Amino acid sequence: MQIALISATRAEIAPFLKEFKISSPERRIENVIFQNHIVDVIITGVGMVATAYRLGQVFGKMHYDLAINAGIAGSYNRGIPIGSLVNVHQETFSEIGAESNNDFLLPHTIGLNEFNRLPFNEGVLQNRTEFDSPLLLNLPKVKGLTANTIHGNEEHIAMLQRLFDADVETMEGAAFMYACMLENMACIELRSISNYVESRDTAKWEISKAIETLNQFLISYFNE
Repeated sequence: MQIALISATRAEIAPFLKEFKISSPERRIENVIFQNHIVDVIITGVGMVATAYRLGQVFGKMHYDLAINAGIAGSYNRGIPIGSLVNVHQETFSEIGAESNNDFLLPHTIGLNEFNRLPFNEGVLQNRTEFDSPLLLNLPKVKGLTANTIHGNEEHIAMLQRLFDADVETMEGAAFMYACMLENMACIELRSISNYVESRDTAKWEISKAIETLNQFLISYFNE
C-alpha cells in the first residue's frame, strides 16, 4: 500500500517519527517503508489554509491507498476523557456561511454549496471508509468541527454546539477530509483529546498526554 501520514505539526507525531527513525520532514515529504508498505510523512502546517495548500500540492502528484490525519483536538463532549483517542468519521467547516443579526446561516441554506453534492452528504463530510483493523474498530466514532480559531468564548461555543452538535474541534480535519473525498481516497482522521472546548485555560490542557496516546496508537497500528 501507498500510505500518507499527515499531521499539522511535527510535534504531534514526534514519538512515532523517533520510533521509526524518521527525520524531520518539515519542508518535504519523508518516505519510509514498513513491511512492504510505502509511507509518506507529510507536515502541512496549522490550519485549514495550510492543510489545503499542502495537500493540493501532494495529491496533485500522488494518489494514496490510504491517508491518515493524526493530531490532537479539543472536545465539546464531556463524555470523552482527556487523553483518549477518537476516530473522526464526520467533519464540517464552522466558518463558511453568513451572519444574520444574531444568527449564523449555514452555507447550503444560502446557496454557497449544495446539500448533497460531492463531497457533502446532508451538508457535512461523511467518511465512508471501512476498515477491518481491530485497533480502528475499537475507537469511538465522533463528529468533528473544523475552525481557524481555537474557541474559548462561552457564548460562541454555545452557538457552535447548537448549530453543529459536534464532539470534537480541530483546525485541519475538514480540509483533510474534503481533499481525500474529492480524490476518492480512503482516509482516517485520528484525534487525541488534549482539552475541553471551554473558556480558555491552558493550565487544564494535557497536550503531552494526548500526544502520548496518539503516538502509542500510531505505532501499534503501523506494526499491525
